[in-house]
Amino acid sequence: MTTRSRPGWSFWTSRFLVFFHALSNASPVDPGHISARSDPLTVDLGYAIYRGYLDNVTGLNNFRGIQYAAPPVGNLRWQKPQPPITQTEPIVLSAEWPPVCPQSPAAPFTPSPTPDPPGNEDCLYLSVIAPPAAKELPVLFFIHGGGYGSGNEALEFNDLMKNNGNGFVYVSIQYRLGAFGFLSSAAVHRHGVANAGLWDVKAALEWVNNHIGGFGGDPSRITIAGESAGGGAVMTLVMAEGGTWGTRMFQNALAASPYLPQQYNYDGPLPESTYAGFAIAAGCLDENAPAGDATVFACLQATDSGTLQKANQKVNSVGRYGSWSFLPVTDGEFLRDLPSVQLRSGSVNGARFLSGTKADAEQHNANEGAVFMPAVVDESAFTSWLKSSFPVMNEEELDKLAETYAIDPIVPGQPWFATLGDSGPTALNQSSFAVGYQQAADNLFSEATFVCPSYWLSDAFGRSGGNSWHYQFSVPPAQHAGDLNAYWVANGVHPGDGTLTEHFRLGMQRIWGNFIIRDDPRLSDELVAQLAGEGGVNGKFDAASSRSWKTWCGGANGSPMLNLNMTGGIEVTANMTYAYGETVNLTQYAEPGLSVAWSLVDAYTWEGGRGRRCDVLAELGPSVPE
Repeated sequence: MTTRSRPGWSFWTSRFLVFFHALSNASPVDPGHISARSDPLTVDLGYAIYRGYLDNVTGLNNFRGIQYAAPPVGNLRWQKPQPPITQTEPIVLSAEWPPVCPQSPAAPFTPSPTPDPPGNEDCLYLSVIAPPAAKELPVLFFIHGGGYGSGNEALEFNDLMKNNGNGFVYVSIQYRLGAFGFLSSAAVHRHGVANAGLWDVKAALEWVNNHIGGFGGDPSRITIAGESAGGGAVMTLVMAEGGTWGTRMFQNALAASPYLPQQYNYDGPLPESTYAGFAIAAGCLDENAPAGDATVFACLQATDSGTLQKANQKVNSVGRYGSWSFLPVTDGEFLRDLPSVQLRSGSVNGARFLSGTKADAEQHNANEGAVFMPAVVDESAFTSWLKSSFPVMNEEELDKLAETYAIDPIVPGQPWFATLGDSGPTALNQSSFAVGYQQAADNLFSEATFVCPSYWLSDAFGRSGGNSWHYQFSVPPAQHAGDLNAYWVANGVHPGDGTLTEHFRLGMQRIWGNFIIRDDPRLSDELVAQLAGEGGVNGKFDAASSRSWKTWCGGANGSPMLNLNMTGGIEVTANMTYAYGETVNLTQYAEPGLSVAWSLVDAYTWEGGRGRRCDVLAELGPSVPE
């Protein structure tokens, strides 16, 4: 098999980084896409009348930049979102993406003298895309990712809508990020509210319940969805207020790679020290003064936005490697317990998390953790990384975690390759990205932060009497956010790299669409045959059929997972440079000759007993904490 070079990794990874950083550069709509009609569709929301536009390319009505809450500035900083301001303009033109919230990349980085990229605190907006003459259609409510520190709503699901007969209304939202959305401490709790960004998400969801009917949507058929931190936000909505919402707010939930960083109490040592560091960087606190003084919080509310944005980036720049410093916390109101505790008790919100009464679609990628990791060169470095990554654990707990993730000796070197999942080397010490202790650390981070939360979510709806379906995106290198290639567009750019066929994309988009529209992600026999083509020329899709893909029971009792992969194609290589400097050669497969290869596997025994490792992480939850 021949090998040819691909464009440099900077090209490949730019498509990935679009999700975390480049979304902050949202651009105005192309005037050439706006209908020439003199009176586009208008919607009266009571506090404002918005005029959208008909996109001549997609044939869909677009409403961009609808304000769903008042600007959270001044004394509204770190408070629950307030109702939107009544507009003085007779009609508000809704044709451009709104300002993005203040942004920050993950640590480590060198902050610039000015906020980079800059943001605007007046950013609590959402956008709606709806088919013309839509009436009582189900609604997809999408939450962007970016580690709760970056990203925005400039996401387009036009292909997903088109390939599902334009059978739903789409809503994308923005919420406060970084220190503006997730500053936490006893002082914040006393004078404001922790998890302000999550309260924003709830406010946007309430807006949809109250107003989506004016756009042709049905508020009784809402699917909440998100990827990465957006998937994590879906998880927080599932858990919100102790799972007491019932059917009031949404019915279906879809979490792709749900991001679960360590969730501390709002006044824990780490949130308190981060609050103090932010106040010092903003000039509101002397290093020797008590951070809990009410004057410190009042100073932060009165400080100009530019200073706060620089403080936000300064604190983020020195946080935990590959993460952000301001994250969701257990605040006793919105989040009342750890996910590893609440989800495993089955206390969840929702009416149909993909079942007759409840249903849940969970998804993760095969290699979630690699892009977030520092260098871990040997067993000693692995032990040091464990201690720094799980600082609350005692020695006995660290020993149990090390034993759970113990690996067989392996000779470092290349070529590295993706594991099969059910035989041969496992993700414990082998992947497309790394081998040995580097891979052991990558995999532990991946499972603790993305994969096991998706298992716990699926378990939760099994325990609550509902149904759950689960799939994994495994197309090499299956890195975090790689599945975006199948269903997502950002600022008009499709993050494609030739490793998926259009039939794969169509099948995956129909899985999402069936879930949104029909409350069941599985494919009909007719569609399976259509996707496969005559003689199965396009590959194998039958594992996704309603006959084959069974609901998730949880644990060793039955954890069926749809494994989404490709076979065939031409071997190609791409270079990836880790943030810590090492360059690796990734093997991928691209057209011509690709064929879809979907199969059903046991998620519990997958990758050498991933389900058992997730059980251990849940047991250690209070010391992770997660």
